[in-house]
Parts: sequence; structure tokens; C-alpha cells
Amino acid sequence: TFVVIHEKAAGLFALLKDAADRMIPQDLNESNTSIHSTTYLAARNAVDSLKGFLTSQELALSNTHRQGYINLELRLLHHQCCSSLDIAGCTLVKAPPRRPDKALVEKGILEEYKAPILPLHKPSLAKTGYSGILAGPLKQSVLRQPLIHATDSLARARLMFGTNKHDTTTARVILSIYNQTCNFYG
Repeated sequence: TFVVIHEKAAGLFALLKDAADRMIPQDLNESNTSIHSTTYLAARNAVDSLKGFLTSQELALSNTHRQGYINLELRLLHHQCCSSLDIAGCTLVKAPPRRPDKALVEKGILEEYKAPILPLHKPSLAKTGYSGILAGPLKQSVLRQPLIHATDSLARARLMFGTNKHDTTTARVILSIYNQTCNFYG
């Protein structure tokens, strides 16, 4: 849904820019007598200003969407990884609440999500014994689940951010997903 909204917004901005270009016929120039040259230049400047404004708003919206999307994707990945342990019968210890960065909050900047590290409840592991640990958190299918979820996250991120190999945003997204997966495995 997030990717679809992002694509729809990008399409809307493209349509608005095209409509702004069509407001002034392209075949007219300053020597044409049907439109006074100063009027034509003023209209051309207004259209160029409108297109500049639309471009700046598109970039601002795109950056906000991207940051919101990566936070959503990282939260989903964290939930799926914890859920796979829960299904395997593991008990997780609740992490202390995170405190948001007040400097970023005051500026209105959305902080990147950092998944809390939730250790396994050691007394419950001791109670299950070695066979319970091997059949639970160390079972191959349980250990594969975070990798499967991370691969799905990377595929969705590719749709949202594209495949530009020289884009630092895409590299940051890949690194965030990789980092969260490494944190999960400890």
C-alpha cells in the first residue's frame, strides 16, 4: 500500500507539471504579435516558478514517505522475527522503552526506527533443556525465518527505492535491514 501511494503521488506531480507546461503554448515566442512579449515572459516565469514549487514539494513528500516507509518496514521485520520465536515457544524479555531524540523531535524530523533487543528468557530455556532449545530457537526452520522476512523486506524496499546502485538512500535502507537482521541473530 505504501509503495502504491508513493507511485500515485509521483504520478500526480508529473501530471501537474505537464499541465503547467501546457498552460502556455510552446509554439509562441517573444516575436509573436498575438501575445505581448512582457505578458508572455511573465506567464513563462509564473509557469517555471510553479514547476519549481511542485518539484520541491514532490521531493519533500518523497523524502517523508521514504523515511516513514523504512520505519514501517523495520517495525514489520522486528515483529515477524519476534513472532517466529514466539511460535517456536520461546519467551522474550521485555526491553526497556526507548527515549526519542528530543533534538530531532523539536525539528520535526522522523527518527529512524531501531528495533529493541529482546533477549530470550533464560529460566524458561533452562526449564526446556537442550532438546527443547534444539527444537525451539535453534531449530533450522526457526533460524531461517528472519532471513526469509529480511529478503521480503529487501524486495519491497527495492520497489519503493529503486535499483540505483549509486543511491545512498538505497544503501542506507539495505544496511538498516541487514543491521536489524544481525541484531536479531545476536
